[in-house]
Amino acid sequence: MIPFRFSKELEENLFSYGFLKVKEEYVLRKEIHNGQFYAVFRIKNQNLEVDVYDNELKEEYLPFYREGFFNPLVSKVKEEVENYIREILLLQRNDENIVPALCRYGEEKYACFVDQPFSDYTYKVLKNKKGKWVALFMELEKDLFQKGDTSLCWVMNVKSNPRETVDFQYVFPAYHMNKNHWVSVLLDAQKPISFYQKFVDESYAFVWKK
Repeated sequence: MIPFRFSKELEENLFSYGFLKVKEEYVLRKEIHNGQFYAVFRIKNQNLEVDVYDNELKEEYLPFYREGFFNPLVSKVKEEVENYIREILLLQRNDENIVPALCRYGEEKYACFVDQPFSDYTYKVLKNKKGKWVALFMELEKDLFQKGDTSLCWVMNVKSNPRETVDFQYVFPAYHMNKNHWVSVLLDAQKPISFYQKFVDESYAFVWKK
């Protein structure tokens, strides 16, 4: 079992990823190794559990559970399952893990890539194939947007229509960029990941038109 910090606010993240609610738990099935196996992920009682089955034999794939048992097939199955586990853990969502989740979203959906063009390692840029900026991620003081709060949070600058998207609660005029075409989105707000993904989608569309 793997600890998983579940709260009701995470339900939309889980459903967006493919989980189904079955009684008191959340269940996800994923095909492994081109359908030769499948993994069942369960979230219940603040824990994540996974079982792996042989699709042809319709029974648990026992080599997966054996410590120190390695061959190319077992290693491949374990690698695929571990990749899913990492992605599922990111669904717990906080301002630290949302950044890699959004970067991966851009990479997988649009073939974007991540660059760190500044000496400050906390700045990350998501670029499209042409090298144009789609999103800039920065760790900043909240006081820049919400006066009186000096705590740090991650912020995402994206290209958008400020007149339509700025609400001064989650979305603000862009920090340190053209405020006519860019906005700053606070990533510590209790919003489902789909809320932030839509901004990446919109920014990618705006940038690609140029």
